[in-house]
Amino acid sequence: TLCHFSKGISLSNKGQFALDDFNQYFSKVKQLFEDLVMPYAARTRHKGESRLYTQLKNKFKSLELLAKDASELSKHKIVQNYPINENMGLTADFLLKNGIYHLSEVIDYNVNNTQSKLKETSLKMMTFMESKKTLLDEVNCYFVYSATPKKESEVIQHLNLAESYSNKMFNINSTDDFKQYIAMVSELTQTEIPLLH
Repeated sequence: TLCHFSKGISLSNKGQFALDDFNQYFSKVKQLFEDLVMPYAARTRHKGESRLYTQLKNKFKSLELLAKDASELSKHKIVQNYPINENMGLTADFLLKNGIYHLSEVIDYNVNNTQSKLKETSLKMMTFMESKKTLLDEVNCYFVYSATPKKESEVIQHLNLAESYSNKMFNINSTDDFKQYIAMVSELTQTEIPLLH
């Protein structure tokens, strides 16, 4: 916080924050930088977010399940873009902890060129594998995707790859899968979510 005086600017007293484990440090520093240093216009745009990722993020935010920063992981909140391996550039799209870790990787296959999604699918699977090595607890991995029946048939190899590394898969294009995913998240975050229609 800055204090303004007639002859200049001075800094406020030092602040502090607490973390559950060291992996949260970089995420917390990044969040503080974005909140306190980065200009507002730059903060509002996040490159590379798919429509599905944004849809889920907004849903979690509206249900007050989205963490403000990684320190809220211990409060059963969902942390977005949690760093799994900084050197490899791997982050979990959504991570929450309730006894064990629950990691959701999100991909939108409803695009013109589905073949370009193979690299993205592979990176999601690397994130699953790396999380099992770096997080100091058991990890359940959920592959959350969006695909019309036509697109699903186009990316069947991608889905077969994902299935071998996932505890469970959800196609958010399916109303039933969407309800099941949100119900699972509700249970894991210990939050009562109104029935979805």
